[in-house]
Amino acid sequence: MQSVSFSLERRDAPACIDSISVYPSAPDSAAPIWDASRDRTAAGCVTRLRYGELPNGFGARTAAVPLQPGASYRVMASGAGFSAAAQFARSLPED
Repeated sequence: MQSVSFSLERRDAPACIDSISVYPSAPDSAAPIWDASRDRTAAGCVTRLRYGELPNGFGARTAAVPLQPGASYRVMASGAGFSAAAQFARSLPED
């Protein structure tokens, strides 16, 4: 399984993630390679997600595909009162 995790913090309240999407960095119009969201009836607050793993109450709209070593990606997450975006790269394996 992939060893990439995403977490969010806010100063004033927990950053409860309701949806997360991961895209290749280019092109800008690329389709998501993982897209997951929380069921509106799910209880609890998820502040950390591991790529491809669905916490209780989450479902995948797009199943995760393996991240490619050396490739760059965009992640977008949102929840009540916030949205966030960042870029990351999957490291090349060490010899």
